[in-house]
Amino acid sequence: MNSPLPDPAVDALEAASEDDRLWFEAHPHRQHRIRPYKPGEGLPGHPDPAPLPGHGLFVAVRQVQPGMRVRLSFYAEGEPATGEYAASRRVTLLLRRGQR
Repeated sequence: MNSPLPDPAVDALEAASEDDRLWFEAHPHRQHRIRPYKPGEGLPGHPDPAPLPGHGLFVAVRQVQPGMRVRLSFYAEGEPATGEYAASRRVTLLLRRGQR
């Protein structure tokens, strides 16, 4: 029986998820994280977001509980603050923006 070929989009998404899992495991006091977007970590079948001149693409991650995380991508000029408060605030703003 032939095994299915690996899907690069699924592999990238799983790699990003594993990276987040390990990060939260190493930082058990944190619920939020901001990190650079990893190419291919978007939804399978959808292209990566287009580059925006002068901006970087980042991901705000909220760990709801171990093994359950929410990821929201966003553009920012320069490097965004990455502390717990800044990351929590970024997630809140992104969720509010999505409700409009």
